[in-house]
Amino acid sequence: SRAYSAKGMHAAAIAAAQKGLELDPDRTDLLIDIAYSYQQSGRFKEANRALEEWQRRTASRYDNFYGSLGVALLSGHRDEAFANLERQYREHSGTMILLNVDPEFDSLRGDPRFRDLVHRVRLDRARG
Repeated sequence: SRAYSAKGMHAAAIAAAQKGLELDPDRTDLLIDIAYSYQQSGRFKEANRALEEWQRRTASRYDNFYGSLGVALLSGHRDEAFANLERQYREHSGTMILLNVDPEFDSLRGDPRFRDLVHRVRLDRARG
């Protein structure tokens, strides 16, 4: 579904993610993908419903990085998103290597805090 979203094919992204949820209801990360695609399509009520469903399903489970980051970004809580990224940095999370390539971070790229984080992870040198 992320490939469809990256191409602006949000209806296809939503359909693919919903199919994935049918096949594996434990793939709650797909609810974040659905919310993102709804938001990008201007369907904010549906986006909020998908986020609420994600929060309901994951309330008693491990707080996964992409899920909580996605919720923060889709809700417009940039400071919360950066707090999440800083926690991942302190914990030496392997997901940090995706900072320069994952479209999930696109809305943060212009922020000086993001550039600082990329520098601390030493990804600014990787672009050669």
